[in-house]
This record gives sequence, C-alpha cells and structure tokens, in this order.
Amino acid sequence: MHLGASLALFERIFQHHGMQNDQPSMPIIIEKIGRPSNISRRSKYLARTNNQTAFLFFSAVLLFYDIISSTSLEQAPRLQIYHVHLLAEDSISNGKALLELQEFVGCQNWVLLLIGEIAALDTWKKDSKKYGTLSVVELVRRAAKIERSIQNGLAGLDVSNSVSCATQWSSPLDSLAQCNYRNSSQTSTVA
Repeated sequence: MHLGASLALFERIFQHHGMQNDQPSMPIIIEKIGRPSNISRRSKYLARTNNQTAFLFFSAVLLFYDIISSTSLEQAPRLQIYHVHLLAEDSISNGKALLELQEFVGCQNWVLLLIGEIAALDTWKKDSKKYGTLSVVELVRRAAKIERSIQNGLAGLDVSNSVSCATQWSSPLDSLAQCNYRNSSQTSTVA
C-alpha cells in the first residue's frame, strides 16, 4: 500500500462524501456506498454490503498504518483529526466506537490512539525546540495526560494478572510489556 496516496484518497473521500456539520461522518459514507439488503431491513441487525465492509477494512488498516508509521517518520499521524470521530470513545455508536481496530489488527483503539498522541507530542516538542518556544510546563502537562490515559487503559484490561503485574513495575509501559510477556509464555506452554 502506498501510504501517501492512500491517505490522500481517504481524506478526499471524507471531504467530498462524508462530512456532516463540518465533521467527518463514517455512517454517511457507509450509507452512500450501498443500501442494506432486504434481509437486513427486516431484521434488527444490519447486514453490510461487500463494498461497505471493504471500505471499513480499508479505513481500519489505513488508520493503523498511519499511526504506526508516524512513529518511524517522527511526525503526528496525518489522519489524527479523524481519530476522535472514528476511534475514540466519543465516537461510540451502539456501545462501540465506529471502528474497532482490535477486530482488524488485534490492537485496542486506546493503545493506538495513545501511540498517535505520543508521536504528536514528540513532533510538538521538536518543533517547539526548533523555534525556541518549548515550555517545559506544557510538555509535562501533555505527557502527564498521556500517562494518565495509559494507566486508565491498563486498569481496564481484562487480564487476570494485571494487578500483580502493575504493582511490580515502575512504569505502566513496563507493566504492560511484562504482562504481555507472561501471558504469551503461558499460552505457548499450554499449546
């Protein structure tokens, strides 16, 4: 996938076909792609068309690639303005975010959102240093917000040993890494 071209196409699709009150709207795009089948109109469940499902998959994978590549490119994710509308809990529709990345790439939305925020913070810090406007107080405030979000996310994990892991390590990232290591070790010894 050519990331630059894919990002431009995604943005153009939203600009021309998916805006509602100047905000990106995935439901509008999904509706424009295709109407539900007669079967789904009679049932309480919505059956998506192949094109709708393909667009959702494309969107999820593209958002994932954009976030992960932002770390190596040392820049904020280009699609970060769409995160609050598609991935954040604020975008919840029927109890779920509009796109649940875990269903597509195996990683929960909150983790990827925080990776994107960390990349954006790094970019902000470098730009502020470059222009001589870096405020250590603002840097600490932004980093503390991310740290709280990491801690809240870890607290919400449904991992049986998360409490014991979190108390043994000095930082949330250390505890997450250790918990994942322990869980993968337990899984591999069972198999």
